[in-house]
Amino acid sequence: MRKSIFIEARPETIFDALTRSDEIVKYFPLKKVKSDWKADSEILFDGEINGNEIHRASPVTLCCRAKSRT
Repeated sequence: MRKSIFIEARPETIFDALTRSDEIVKYFPLKKVKSDWKADSEILFDGEINGNEIHRASPVTLCCRAKSRT
């Protein structure tokens, strides 16, 4: 399944919302997200969903900040 959405925001704003710990926790049920955001490093997620604690690690596969089209 694939889904597309349009978000009226600058690419840098979206990128920061998905890659900065202090921003990610505003949009997802997470308490803490930690990573250096370099390829092949880990992203550590800590949070709670429906009363269940989650602690996960995922690899960073590709990460580059988009340039503004202004």
